[in-house]
Amino acid sequence: MRRQFILLLILFFLTGILISGCGKGEKAMNKANLDTEKVIKSLKAKFGEDQSERISKGVAQTAQLWHAEDGDQEQFAKFCEEQFLADNEELKQTFLRFDRNLEQMDGLNHEMQRTLQEPMHLDMGPMLPVDMLFASYDPFAHVNEDLFKTKVAFTALLN
Repeated sequence: MRRQFILLLILFFLTGILISGCGKGEKAMNKANLDTEKVIKSLKAKFGEDQSERISKGVAQTAQLWHAEDGDQEQFAKFCEEQFLADNEELKQTFLRFDRNLEQMDGLNHEMQRTLQEPMHLDMGPMLPVDMLFASYDPFAHVNEDLFKTKVAFTALLN
């Protein structure tokens, strides 16, 4: 039951990433030209046919959001080979780590946002011009982009 909950959380997280990535104009058009079949074949040879469905789905999902600035064919293949998790225990531990770390990021960003907006919601004396500037800061603004840049989001998609 806990594993299903974690998978559901990750699915919601990735759906948010996909939705937020839609309509970004030029960046969305800069797709990498990837030979996913070659990568899938290589991973199946390394990890076995029992991982076939996960490999095919994971590589396809990862390739959909992989852009030229994320790397070329060789870097994509290397990433998939290094980050694909065939061991069920390692996969479980990785999902738990995602759960813990994403919860921390979300909670700390909410705390920062709440603190920066306190003068807007609490009687702390006269509002200062800088209070509006701090209140308009969004600590969540680049989280999705950063997770793709560091390839954390790609690891979730692959597995």
